[in-house]
Amino acid sequence: MPVFVYQCGCGLRFEKRVSVGDRGKAQSCECGQSAQQVLSSDVGFTVHQETQGTLPQNTGFSQIDASYDRVIAQDSEKKWGTIAKREEAKEVLLHKNPGKTKADLGRAVDGGYQILDERTRKIGERGRIIHAIGATLKDKGSASQ
Repeated sequence: MPVFVYQCGCGLRFEKRVSVGDRGKAQSCECGQSAQQVLSSDVGFTVHQETQGTLPQNTGFSQIDASYDRVIAQDSEKKWGTIAKREEAKEVLLHKNPGKTKADLGRAVDGGYQILDERTRKIGERGRIIHAIGATLKDKGSASQ
């Protein structure tokens, strides 16, 4: 049976050998109160298992690991797909307007992209410069403190 660390409301921290099935349950302290399990910061381990095929690695702890990885991968794939569609829309618009660059593009009301007129493009450019100067000053201020 593994040893787990518990913390009581009275301030006593103790270790107790508990079965894995009872690891989340409160344990009684010497003072008679219930003590909750805490995670020890000095515990570290590595699990390595050779994998074969396309199935995710089973760490031996839980299938939930694979489920989380799958959800994260699906979310990432969806977001990268959205980015790719936006880039494709920009390229199509730039192809139709020779001589224009991505700096000439702005968001349209419908969520797509449009070619900005010269005045609007310059306003956006000034805003980016002001933002960059502000960020630089902020960095310098925090570095000097």
